[in-house]
Amino acid sequence: MHPWLSRSEEGADSTMDLLALKAAVSQQADAQAAAKACGDLLETLHVLLSTLIGASLTDRLLHGVWTPLSSATSDLDPPTP
Repeated sequence: MHPWLSRSEEGADSTMDLLALKAAVSQQADAQAAAKACGDLLETLHVLLSTLIGASLTDRLLHGVWTPLSSATSDLDPPTP
């Protein structure tokens, strides 16, 4: 969906390099596309966390992230369980 977010190295470890992620997002010329990609990452995190710790706790943990993001980009809403 967002090829610029995919790992370029085969066999790379599973840790997330947040500095590389920040650099990849900041290099995008289209701010709407960058915001959409960030929203997609948060949605993926939401689904994963919901699977691991439950939807209620996940919603409480991520509420502070969804609120500023959704006010900046109105088309991104938190996923509904």
